[in-house]
Amino acid sequence: MEHGGQLNKVANRFNIPIQQWLDLSTGIAPFAYPVPAIPLTYWQQLPQPCPALGQAAVNYYTKDLTPKNITMICNENFLATHGSQEVIQHLPTLWRQHNPNSQCVFVPASGYTEHKKSWSKAGFNITHYTQLPNPSNLPINSVVVLINPNNPTGQLTPLDNIQALLTALEEKQGLLVVDEAFMDTVQPSQSALVLINSRAVVVLKSMGKFFGLAGMRLGFIAAHHYWIDPLNSILGPWSVNGPAQYVGLSALKDQHWQEQQYQKLHQQAARLEQLLNRYFTEPHNTITGTLLFKSVSTPYATHIFEQLCQQGIYVRLLDDKSGLRFGLPNDKGLIRLGHALEHLRASDCMF
Repeated sequence: MEHGGQLNKVANRFNIPIQQWLDLSTGIAPFAYPVPAIPLTYWQQLPQPCPALGQAAVNYYTKDLTPKNITMICNENFLATHGSQEVIQHLPTLWRQHNPNSQCVFVPASGYTEHKKSWSKAGFNITHYTQLPNPSNLPINSVVVLINPNNPTGQLTPLDNIQALLTALEEKQGLLVVDEAFMDTVQPSQSALVLINSRAVVVLKSMGKFFGLAGMRLGFIAAHHYWIDPLNSILGPWSVNGPAQYVGLSALKDQHWQEQQYQKLHQQAARLEQLLNRYFTEPHNTITGTLLFKSVSTPYATHIFEQLCQQGIYVRLLDDKSGLRFGLPNDKGLIRLGHALEHLRASDCMF
């Protein structure tokens, strides 16, 4: 299992100094929120509970939802975590405690593979799907993991479809896990947050992507109190460090910066897609994605990946080798990527 962001490993493999690489292997915004000066007390003291952080998360993640859908959502429905990865690792164990008879977990055939890894490690039987499972065919006590929008395809599952799936899982004492790490870069109005009054759903949020602060390791789980309280107990005290709380609160409340970020990402994503369309022109090439990444299907994915790495450009080779995911570059990176693709086309015509 490979992830993006493993620059040290790739740099060693291709024997190119790490400082010379253009890393486009992740879906992290190239324009990061400007980190404010952090008071010394946040470094010196143990992290304290921060209700304001939860409320800021509620305000940010529900700002595009209709008022009738958010009246029941409060900061007690949000739990700050050390990135959503932390929840992904602990959720199978917690579910097993509440549902010892549960066996079957449905995960996307293409998607963030840590979900599959965590549920499989906990002893669950994994079923891969390319189309969302038919609600009527779900076994009792089953779990469905939905990455929405999907990474790397960018496919967005409409809220109505999620609602139908959740209704079936409620009837069958199952669980729906919705990973919305990239939802704030597509259509936030389709967020499953409006469904968290149900005990049968949990929603994962990440601040690393849109805000360009992956190293901060801050995310949220949004769910019914039925899940928030025991998960909080499992994670224990000091799960989120003080500096991350301080920066996260500032970023979530900064609406002016968020609006500017959306504009910049829209413009840059359009430029990236235009560049990729220039080179991937064959009928079998399709380009999908979000504002933070574009994925290209191509039978030459492995070859192109290797050739780009030889030029010091690191993109994400999809697990099934059917395509490449290009993270969003800044202006300088976009120019360099264009030169690299032009060199590749001129040398072996693999487009």
